[in-house]
Order: sequence, then C-alpha cells, then structure tokens
Amino acid sequence: MPNFQNEKQVIREYYSALDSIEENDMEKVILTYTNENYIWRAFYPFEIQKNVKTIVESFWRPLRYSLRSMQRRTDIFFAGQNFIDEGSSVWVCSMGHLMGLFDNAWLNIQPTKKIAMLRYAEFHKIENEKNL
Repeated sequence: MPNFQNEKQVIREYYSALDSIEENDMEKVILTYTNENYIWRAFYPFEIQKNVKTIVESFWRPLRYSLRSMQRRTDIFFAGQNFIDEGSSVWVCSMGHLMGLFDNAWLNIQPTKKIAMLRYAEFHKIENEKNL
C-alpha cells in the first residue's frame, strides 16, 4: 500500500517556497512546481486560470500586499489515489487558513489593520513530481 510521502513532499516544498519568496519571484516558484498544463481553479472573481503570470498578478501579489506577514496555517493535509479514474492519479489535499495583518485593501474590502484569516482548500494532482 503506497503512503504518498513523495507526493506530499512536493506540495510541502511548493508551499514553503511560495510562502517565503519575494514578490518578484512568485512566478518562477510556481513554474518550478507545476507543469505546462497547470490549471488553477478559484472562486469569483478569479475563476479558472491557465497562465501563471495571471495567477500571480490577479491573486498572489495583491493578497500578499494586503495581508502583511502572511502565514499559512494548514489544518488538514492528506494524499491518496483518485477512485474516479480507477486510481490512476494521485492527489494531495490541503486545507487551512492564510492569515496576516489586513493592512491594505483587497478586492475593494477596506483593511481592518487587524489579523484576517482567509480559509483555503487546495487539491493538487501530482504527476512526475509536479503539480498539475
């Protein structure tokens, strides 16, 4: 029975790199841990994105500007085979909160200058040690 430690390590390294880099290197880090078929599905107004530069410019850079000293608090983290495709793919799931000081407006929401927590859930399809 597989334990999926390699697949989970890919996402742990991705999160560590993404959460600790300078804003100018976000695109480079995402490209390092994803492949050319990467699809990023999000909530409104971000929707489905297939271009890493768009993901960085529309979501990550504005969010990190708004939530200063942002940290990721992972509450749930697991991996397994997808039963829908008869176990041919492995997915890693991560759920938790991105939190930081809400010092600047984001999505026309005025800052509170207090800690804000943004709940997240991510599902990463892992193939050839990359996030699809």
